[in-house]
Amino acid sequence: MANKPTNNPTQLVFQEVLDLQTALMARKHDAIQLLLADRNIIDEQLKSLGHFDDVPFGTMATTPKAQKAATKRPAKSRDQRFCKICKVDGHDARAHKSQGKKKKAFTAEEMAALFG
Repeated sequence: MANKPTNNPTQLVFQEVLDLQTALMARKHDAIQLLLADRNIIDEQLKSLGHFDDVPFGTMATTPKAQKAATKRPAKSRDQRFCKICKVDGHDARAHKSQGKKKKAFTAEEMAALFG
């Protein structure tokens, strides 16, 4: 459906909001490009003074998923885990995922084979 001019006040406000959103996105893109150009200039100036970052440009976590992974707690070591199914230390319930919906405690033989 094409956006055709109308005298309906609701449609006029709607079209104005769409136009403002489009203008905002264009200005935001321009601002980002200017900031990135400034950052590149500053990085070059720092390099010329002998300063090199520990983290190379562009390698930081930029997606929400990567940011969440970067702030995630480290995994517990094997001896810190407790299994609610077997009621023992040394592994957790994730070790039982191959058992399907009806999870049961491992036998002594299975424990020795799986965890040594």
